[in-house]
Amino acid sequence: MDNYFIHTFELSYRTTLEDILELTDHKLVKINGEYKSTKYVDCGLTIISRRCKKEGKDGKGNHKLILIVNPSKLIKPGSFSNNITCGDDFEIALVILDKMISSLFLELELDDFKLSRIDITNDVHNVPESIIQEYILIMRKMSLSRGYRPNTELEKNTPEFRCEDSFNVCNVSQGAEFVAYNKHRASIDQGYPQEVLYSFEDTMRVELRFSRRYINRETKGLSTSEALLYMYLSRADLVKKYYDAMFRYRTDLCYVSERWQGLLIEKWYGGKKKARKLKDYIKKLSDMEIHSETALYDSYNTKKVRTRTPSVLNDIGFSPIPIQQNTASYMSPLDIVLGFSESKKKDKCYKFIKHSKGRKKVIFRYEDYRIHDDR
Repeated sequence: MDNYFIHTFELSYRTTLEDILELTDHKLVKINGEYKSTKYVDCGLTIISRRCKKEGKDGKGNHKLILIVNPSKLIKPGSFSNNITCGDDFEIALVILDKMISSLFLELELDDFKLSRIDITNDVHNVPESIIQEYILIMRKMSLSRGYRPNTELEKNTPEFRCEDSFNVCNVSQGAEFVAYNKHRASIDQGYPQEVLYSFEDTMRVELRFSRRYINRETKGLSTSEALLYMYLSRADLVKKYYDAMFRYRTDLCYVSERWQGLLIEKWYGGKKKARKLKDYIKKLSDMEIHSETALYDSYNTKKVRTRTPSVLNDIGFSPIPIQQNTASYMSPLDIVLGFSESKKKDKCYKFIKHSKGRKKVIFRYEDYRIHDDR
């Protein structure tokens, strides 16, 4: 869980457009309907002015001065990687930011701004691109808890969108959004330089994006600098809390191909008729267009059986959702890959598949792939 870091956060200060232009010495350039300056982007700061969606009732004006901050670049200008590894580093970044604000906007300091967004991030390295795609396709089939829904805005508005490269779930009432995506592929799309592309090879990025609604609830009564430090120190717990609530069923089970699912059922589940019914249910889940809840309702008529069926597979030890593109025989549980739990010492599915004759496809046990690197 220590791998989670704050990638960016957003600060806002409400006032009039005239005041913003005066504060920024009229150096903002109008781009696509908003005033913007990227002069300090390599130092971790992007300056924007936007019109508020709602008219203010407090007389403070109808525009916002927005600062988009990359704390790692505050520590090491121009960097594309995380440079903050502890609370002391983050506090240093906040001191640097406060000094930048005071020098750029003579009348303002950090605590004059409101924290309006924060992105907590984890770069999961050493996951082959084909396996990243498998995890994303599996997550897309997982049943979500009430209040959580897929955010399909990106795929609707991006003609070249690839469903195997991105998974996105939001909870509007909470004001939070969970995203997992192929960071190397995204870096190519964004035109990053070659040395940066290399650093993101075989990397699955996970982000939890908190909006003002969530932040205000978590940091009530704190100043902006205190809220930022609280969010940093609580980052792992906040991500895990959202992740645990997001999916309806267990996420600590391994994933195996449809073929191995059938063999494991034959080995550890008694009764030919029940086993055949269970394999039919799993076969439906091998279709990328069929959701896990849909397959369950299509396969079993009674609520009692539909409730019991996932428990049967829990006891065997693997998820009912098979590996979608059949690129591997076995994949570690999502919880382990994302850093939410340690590896299981007694994973009977892994042991059975590993030592079986005739296995041709790769076994992805993340513990074996996770090695130290300098990224």
